[in-house]
Amino acid sequence: MSLVKIHVELRKLAAESNVNIISNSETLLMVGIPQSIKANMERVKSNSFGATSFDLKVNIKINNDTGKAFPFKFIAAYVEGQPYIHGDLTSKNNGAFVVTLSDVSVSSALENGTAMVLMR
Repeated sequence: MSLVKIHVELRKLAAESNVNIISNSETLLMVGIPQSIKANMERVKSNSFGATSFDLKVNIKINNDTGKAFPFKFIAAYVEGQPYIHGDLTSKNNGAFVVTLSDVSVSSALENGTAMVLMR
């Protein structure tokens, strides 16, 4: 799957066959999972003769190219492998970090279409 960046103001995902990365003035990072991906996952699960679990892992590498330290808020995610429920972190100037969506965030994106992960 490839990733597509869209603006959440459109209220519509940019691509119905890809995971969507959404960012705007309020939301630093939101992930959108179209119904077509959820339907494909359910089809694979039902055709997998006895397989009862299908875990979707979403890892996103974020590069801070703002030229300064960048503070952000996170919601139910792993940042550099450390679990966080809600709080504040700061990315160093020219730093990079990996965000892994929690199981709750992935479930929310599958059920509701989107999950907020990082806020400004």
